Amino acid sequence: MQKKNSKKIKNNSIEEDSARFKIISTLIKKEDSMLLSDIAKETGLVPQHVFYHLKKMKDKNIVIQIKDKEYVCQPLFIDANIKDDLDSLMKVITRIILRELIMPENSNEDDMQKAVIANLEVFIQNFAIEIMD
Repeated sequence: MQKKNSKKIKNNSIEEDSARFKIISTLIKKEDSMLLSDIAKETGLVPQHVFYHLKKMKDKNIVIQIKDKEYVCQPLFIDANIKDDLDSLMKVITRIILRELIMPENSNEDDMQKAVIANLEVFIQNFAIEIMD
């Protein structure tokens, strides 16, 4: 019984991540503010779900609410210079992780990708903790 609940929670988390990715991708492509209703139309999500996810992303400072029901993503996602700098840094960090990552011999490319992402998440969380101290 607990395995079913665990799987349901995991699926909900994946669905939430997918919805948030759709929303932030839509805002990035727009490169401007958007009304909640326009985001819902563009993503195919119901407005209540868009509102829920925008609130979560706003609480994490991923999106900015500039007016009632009008949102924009952080400038770092749309400013070409910032994006280029961050892309370059991410490539370097990813190369370092790949170089130092110890994997089982039977690992495939998908396993490597998952390991890089997992280790990168830990690195980012640890880095965030260090800069907040």
